[in-house]
Amino acid sequence: MNAIIFTGGRYRSPGFYRKYLEEHPADCIVAADAGAGMLMELGIVPRLLMGDLDSIRPEVLAWVREKDIPVYRHPTHKNETDTELAVTWCLEQGAGSIALLGALGTRFDHSLANVHLLYRMLCRGVEAVVADEYNTLFLIKGRKALALEPGTTLSLLAYTEAARGITLTGFEYPLDDAGLDHLEPGLGVSNVTVGPRQVVEVKEGLLLADVVREEF
Repeated sequence: MNAIIFTGGRYRSPGFYRKYLEEHPADCIVAADAGAGMLMELGIVPRLLMGDLDSIRPEVLAWVREKDIPVYRHPTHKNETDTELAVTWCLEQGAGSIALLGALGTRFDHSLANVHLLYRMLCRGVEAVVADEYNTLFLIKGRKALALEPGTTLSLLAYTEAARGITLTGFEYPLDDAGLDHLEPGLGVSNVTVGPRQVVEVKEGLLLADVVREEF
């Protein structure tokens, strides 16, 4: 199952998300609290609405009721974020891939927490990304083949305390058995693809990759 979760973060361009859904067909779309607002704007009915409903607008909640969308409501005082609850539900349904949209915004704490959810999904063997108009983030363990257009900016950061044995091919700044430390990020920032195929390899640790779009 390919799942997409619309979270309660910031959405700048409805057109971007409409195109994303066209290019990444989903078997299941979940709204996490205020994320239902973007789905209403797009005219897309989610499988369910998950969360404590503390930030959803009244008109969006009225639309949810009108469309008879199942609501999985949780207490406001809870240990998990609404997005985390939605991820847990998707994992329980056996999702093989999960995309978090609208998960980056003005609340840096929530944005960082959403990025950390990538690790939980990686541990479950799930392909996962956090994506918005300007960034697509994912974790790399072992070897990852990419097919980014030449001239694409890609940054790599050590997600674990250290990442060792990093080899990059198909980039303006190739690496051969290099290392990155979590607290010294500069080496991996703002690399650029130079061919139609790229390979990122890491022997020890995990890398956080960010495919950067200056325009969308």
